[in-house]
Amino acid sequence: MNSSTEIHWQWLFEQIQQIRTYSGITNDFTLDSTLIADVHIDSLEMLELITAIEQYTGQPINDEVWMKWYKLSDIVEYLLSVK
Repeated sequence: MNSSTEIHWQWLFEQIQQIRTYSGITNDFTLDSTLIADVHIDSLEMLELITAIEQYTGQPINDEVWMKWYKLSDIVEYLLSVK
């Protein structure tokens, strides 16, 4: 993993941990984890994550973009492409 990927992954990891604080879900996740099956992100948490990503990148995310995200690696790839 290169340094840019590592920086974005660390940021994403921290955001998801923060979001999941309220849900009580504590299972581990990796870059290859899926958003719904592994991380258990619900619709409200996804909105929180999208808002955090928009603030992090300084630009809005089109629905067509985030609706294609399946794994956490998809989000990191997006971050690499815009930041």
